[in-house]
Amino acid sequence: MTNSSSCIKIYNHFYLFLGSIAIIKNSINLHKNENPYPISKNILKALDKFNLENLRFYQNINRTLLSETLAYNLGLNLENILPTNGTYEAFTYIFNALISKSKNVYLPSPTQKMYENITKKFGNKCHILEHEDDYTLNLSKAINAKNSVLILTNPSSLTGMSISIKEIDDFLSEYQGLLIIDETYTMFSGETAINLIKKYNNVIITRSISISHSLPGVRLSFIISNEETIKKINKVKTPYNISTLAEIIAIEALRDTKNTFNNTVHIINMRKELISNLSKLGFIVMPSKSNFVLAKSVSIPSFELFKYLEKENIFIRYFEESTLKDWLRISVGSEKDNSILISKIKYFIKSYQDK
Repeated sequence: MTNSSSCIKIYNHFYLFLGSIAIIKNSINLHKNENPYPISKNILKALDKFNLENLRFYQNINRTLLSETLAYNLGLNLENILPTNGTYEAFTYIFNALISKSKNVYLPSPTQKMYENITKKFGNKCHILEHEDDYTLNLSKAINAKNSVLILTNPSSLTGMSISIKEIDDFLSEYQGLLIIDETYTMFSGETAINLIKKYNNVIITRSISISHSLPGVRLSFIISNEETIKKINKVKTPYNISTLAEIIAIEALRDTKNTFNNTVHIINMRKELISNLSKLGFIVMPSKSNFVLAKSVSIPSFELFKYLEKENIFIRYFEESTLKDWLRISVGSEKDNSILISKIKYFIKSYQDK
């Protein structure tokens, strides 16, 4: 057995050991928006063949094969892609290369703290665009100045709601600023703004394989835009920002389109079922296009349900902040996890009503 194979075997045994701890705890983690389905088996095959001696050397600085693989999947050119070590690094490059301190950054409410933090880090003024009563965003009300930057997550990472590509297209026909669209969850929506980068020169899209390919531990994202924009961003990119192992894992995951498609279909089907079951139990459920749902019961306190589920080792997210106060965000789990969740909620509702 080679040294490479030995190390991979040890890693696999350690991975199984960690998995056994999770099984002993019997916890169901539906609070991190993780993908409940397995990674591509091709990844394990590639790692088993990998010669660990190659880690002694610097990798290909341009990440050509990785970019080519994603470009092929999306029907783009190599020059439209720039891999990054996570979404935060992607936005750091974009701000460094394209967004001067004089530009005003606009974020739709509700928004992730990451975008606010990075805006403040670079010294830009941050403006929050208020949502409608139903949490939708009216793009026609968004600012339209040349020195503006609008950051959208589509679908939203907090509500799961999505803005149609037609609405974005109509907005861009008059918008003069820079539009950045984070499409981390787009695999579950059936729509992407990718084609808009060919039509407009002020659009940047960021993607990640964390959720779509069950690989948050790899921390791999991509910046997608027109060739000139990518050239500018590439000038501020850190050399060797993607590790050799991350590149191998990402390429195999991207190539295994069958596994990704099957997992995505499973999640969409489980999402429909979860929305249906929660609705039958008296929950208001947002129209999600992501791998999670945002829900609130009309008859039981959200926080009490959240704490009860926590005691039962079922973890979901409870929003305390004012924008989404008392809403519960529940990641779509496997069929088994969803079934247990609904059973526990039914039990809690009955117990609460019997008080």
